[in-house]
Amino acid sequence: AIFFKYIPMKFNTQFRLKNIPQLTINTIIILVILGIVHHLIPAINNLYILLMFIVAMLLNIINSNISILIEIIVLSIVVIGMEIFINKKSNKLFKKII
Repeated sequence: AIFFKYIPMKFNTQFRLKNIPQLTINTIIILVILGIVHHLIPAINNLYILLMFIVAMLLNIINSNISILIEIIVLSIVVIGMEIFINKKSNKLFKKII
């Protein structure tokens, strides 16, 4: 996340570079957990395992996108707060240092 704050990139590229690893790792975890559940409880139908996988992936995608949007919102609030801090008249010394 720190890399994206200093290197200017398009938001689309940032979304891809952050979402793909997160979705890949979470998909592997989902598959492992569903495999363990299917192994421990063999009475569960394969259709239900497939439905659980689909629901888990949808929640995974929603979670990934929400976390990135929260990060963007917090970063913009920090940037706006820093601009307000720099532009205050009481911070003339800070302006000269920068």
